[in-house]
Amino acid sequence: MSPQDQEAFKPIPVRRGTGFLATMAYSTRQWIDLQLLTCTRFLRPRLAHMSGAVLDVGCGEMPFRDYLPKDTRYVGLDVAEAVSFGMRDHPDIVMFNGVKIPFPDNSWDGILCTEVLEHTLQPDALMAEMLRVLRPGGTLLVTVPFAARVHHAPQDYQRFTRYRLARMMAGFQSVQVLERGNDFAVIANKLIVLIARRLTGRNQDETR
Repeated sequence: MSPQDQEAFKPIPVRRGTGFLATMAYSTRQWIDLQLLTCTRFLRPRLAHMSGAVLDVGCGEMPFRDYLPKDTRYVGLDVAEAVSFGMRDHPDIVMFNGVKIPFPDNSWDGILCTEVLEHTLQPDALMAEMLRVLRPGGTLLVTVPFAARVHHAPQDYQRFTRYRLARMMAGFQSVQVLERGNDFAVIANKLIVLIARRLTGRNQDETR
């Protein structure tokens, strides 16, 4: 791996523990990590209305699981390489190769895919797989970054415009592509990263 691919300023995995201190730590982090804040504000009310069987594609530490109704049947899906991103190895997560979802057609009422598509070399193929396993009338919730620094290098391959996302989701019904956050959040997040770089003495281009 070349020096340019060495990620000196790595993202901290998003974890939501239980108890007062863990809840406070997660809430505090959202006001520092504005990307997480915008994701949470977008997903929380929408996840509250999902039901049935929900598949979390690229689930990581499963931070949004508790926003689902209690009677939801939840399954997390991720790649074995997620541990190299700092994710812990959870025995209840189903492993897959990053493209082929190991479940039958029309087997899930809802699918969640949060900040994942930028890390796959075949986003169209993964989107087609999610369409295959989603039941007719089911709900797919996808979030992707746009004005985000390179992260989890070198497995960070692309950013998507709303027009590219719309084309990728052409097989779904009632597609809505919404921009989360605003210019202030983008500028503030860049400033926070800049300050963190200065404090840690890490100035590599890949942290931008």
